[in-house]
Amino acid sequence: MEDSLAEEVKIALNHGVDGFFLDFGGDPGKGPAHWSHLLPFYLKAAEGMPFQVGICMDTKISKDYWVRELKRLLKANGDHPNYPRYNGKYVVCTYQFLQWENQQPGGWTIEEWKQLRAELKEAGIELYIIANAAPLPNEKLNLDRLERALDVYDCVYLFDAPGHAEETPEVNNEKLADFCRKNGKRFMACLHPGYYGAWLWGFNDFYNPFRGFDMFYRMFASARKHKAQWTHLTTWNDLVETAVLPRVFTFGLAHTLKTYSSYLKNSPQPSETPDVLAAYLRELLPGEVLRLELHSLPSQVKPPLTLSGKLYDLSGKAVWTLPPRSVSADQFARAEWVVPTAELAASPVLIPEFTVTAKDYSRTVRTPAVYLVTPWLQNAVTVNVPLAQMLEDFPNTLAVGWNQGILEASVDFDAPEEIRSILLFRNDRPIATFSPELKDGEIQLVSALSDVPRAITVTVENGRILRAVKKGQQNNSVWQNEVLFRWTPDKLETANANFGPHGVTFAGSEDMKIIVTNAKGEKSEFSPVEIANRRRVSNADALFAAEPEMTWLLDSPLAAKKGKKTIRLFAQPPRETDNFFVRIETASGKVHFSAPIYPFAKENRIEPRKILGTLNTLESTSGGSGYAFRNEPEFLTPAPKLPYRKNLLLTRPVSALSVRSGIWHFDGAVNGVETDRYGDRDLAIKPEFYVDGGFDGKGKALSFNGERSFLFPARIWPLSGFGTMSFYLKPEKTGVKQSVIFKDGWYDGLSVNLLEDGRVEILRTYLQDLTEQNRLTFQRLTGKTGLKPGEWAKIEIKGDAEKLSLYVNGKLDGTIRQGVFRSHGNGRVSIGGREHLGYIPYRGLFDELVIRGW
Repeated sequence: MEDSLAEEVKIALNHGVDGFFLDFGGDPGKGPAHWSHLLPFYLKAAEGMPFQVGICMDTKISKDYWVRELKRLLKANGDHPNYPRYNGKYVVCTYQFLQWENQQPGGWTIEEWKQLRAELKEAGIELYIIANAAPLPNEKLNLDRLERALDVYDCVYLFDAPGHAEETPEVNNEKLADFCRKNGKRFMACLHPGYYGAWLWGFNDFYNPFRGFDMFYRMFASARKHKAQWTHLTTWNDLVETAVLPRVFTFGLAHTLKTYSSYLKNSPQPSETPDVLAAYLRELLPGEVLRLELHSLPSQVKPPLTLSGKLYDLSGKAVWTLPPRSVSADQFARAEWVVPTAELAASPVLIPEFTVTAKDYSRTVRTPAVYLVTPWLQNAVTVNVPLAQMLEDFPNTLAVGWNQGILEASVDFDAPEEIRSILLFRNDRPIATFSPELKDGEIQLVSALSDVPRAITVTVENGRILRAVKKGQQNNSVWQNEVLFRWTPDKLETANANFGPHGVTFAGSEDMKIIVTNAKGEKSEFSPVEIANRRRVSNADALFAAEPEMTWLLDSPLAAKKGKKTIRLFAQPPRETDNFFVRIETASGKVHFSAPIYPFAKENRIEPRKILGTLNTLESTSGGSGYAFRNEPEFLTPAPKLPYRKNLLLTRPVSALSVRSGIWHFDGAVNGVETDRYGDRDLAIKPEFYVDGGFDGKGKALSFNGERSFLFPARIWPLSGFGTMSFYLKPEKTGVKQSVIFKDGWYDGLSVNLLEDGRVEILRTYLQDLTEQNRLTFQRLTGKTGLKPGEWAKIEIKGDAEKLSLYVNGKLDGTIRQGVFRSHGNGRVSIGGREHLGYIPYRGLFDELVIRGW
């Protein structure tokens, strides 16, 4: 493990990071703090390098719990040369400090912190405590609380308040820095790029805008102003929430951090050539504005520096011009273009091209595509890439086909420099590498191995293991003579899945078989075709799932400048809206993204649609998410020059390839997961929800008893009621108001209720004023037909920006006009409903949920 951690430390050092605080959450079962076992491994990995690794205390549990844990961890690790100490005291950072002071027993009190510090001192452990003073959403910085607690901390910082506190980060930093000067405390500044909210893992849907570079830059400028000696980065490698660590679409954040860090440390090294980065949202709903931002870092280039560009559509035609902007090359500078995508929605993708021009210098590169999708956003990423690291356009062609259950992809290329890797994406998820290790005719199965309760061995008939990884382990991990994880092309051994799933890529013939042998010597067989088609296959020993490629970083270098590479994959059957592209990386670290293709669509079908022309995007303030209650301008462009002054109802041609869909049959979960049969947003559903007899008398359905429900994946719901949503209901009774689907929070989506007489009620909730979280607007559509207890009925809801319509058993049952608003805010959807405002949770059966953005 130390090798991979040491590599991460080297990457962090190279980008100006001098240490990690490892976030340890308290264990509700009062066992060791979560992930605390990693502390000695990280310290060992950092040995010999000017890098420190300390503790960050997260979830409270209790004061006694953390006294015990800090004693245990610091007695074992605190005297390591790479553990941070200041004036002889052990440095400990906090995430949860006094934010929930008045919420007991979950929140810390000042007295508890005093006792913790005293008890550790008595044990010979003196602490240097870094307090997180970040306000909760929409609250002001509480200096009175900090003054009352002066005896319990030494340093103060704001972990994540820049994005959601009531006052701006500049105001809060000014207040906090002044407070620290007056009270003899250290002020630690914060670099915070934004917050994704862990949508894909589903445990959190909170979001704070990145606004291109704006959040990151303004935090840097504020830290620089206050000459902060210590600066906190939120965060380095929190992969599901916010990571600055270089990643597929966001390697510009780390590049920017390296420059920011050099200026904060008073050791700037301006580049000899222009250093410009691009940032924008990866996905938008058609009609929302596309904000493209370029950030120029100081260089030695003589001014002026001119930035310009174009947008290209699916056919390769230039459809929008980004007029020239002049900036100072020797300073930090930003430029933006705000593009109304309503005028470009006939294409499902827009490919940016940027040109940077200075004296004796001109360079043009293309960056990752922007996707126009409906009815929901799935990849919430803000693309952030350095233009100097993008490879200039060169001849390359991607072709994808389907042949007797096998996906075939080939790429022709003639690159200006040696290529290290080519990674194939399907619907924005990596699915395979064009590996030089593949033999002629071999077919890959890309899979995840999980739910391994005890030791197993995996072997392959008519094939081999191409690559394998295990979260928290590296190859040949052995502990006390037990193999935790070890693989060769012939065999994979693993003790259990305690540290998370495995990624395993197999390669073999069409009749390849995967054999799992448990500790008793019992063997079971898994079929690659079945895994690919069903996506999840399991037994008592293991679960194999068709998942994105997790092992590609282990692939050998391709080491070719020119040629044609072909791969074959066991994969699920293709859909019309499936899109593919490749990410090409050279040996020098330059990157190129090919133009997306839709190989299984007969044409780019275009239809006139009612859409919303709006400035409101994921990056807009919306209730408590965003720049809360500040009414700050969201654009560098003056308001009169923006495409819209208010939301507009527009009729525009829209590509049917923008449609995103999901289908859930509810015929039985595999190890607690119901598979999305069209998309890739599976649902976690417990076995007790399923009963025999679906809407068609076959398969299964979901049963709700008025006491249980389950959460839909975060934000996977039709914004503004766009598209079509259908499902079948079989109510157990009427006579009471029932909540069938409940959407909480303040994002713009739909709830479904049954009234006392069985009629269906659709409730759309949104914010007319995006800065007013608690002033929700309700839009009701009430049907005319009463559903009968014990009888199945098909409910279908169709919407666009103009109207919302309800159908019962295929017949129109009601229509209303839509409010001309959109709010991307927080909120979760509960299938089975929730008790609220006189409604009780649903009692009855539910089946065959379909969501489609058309």
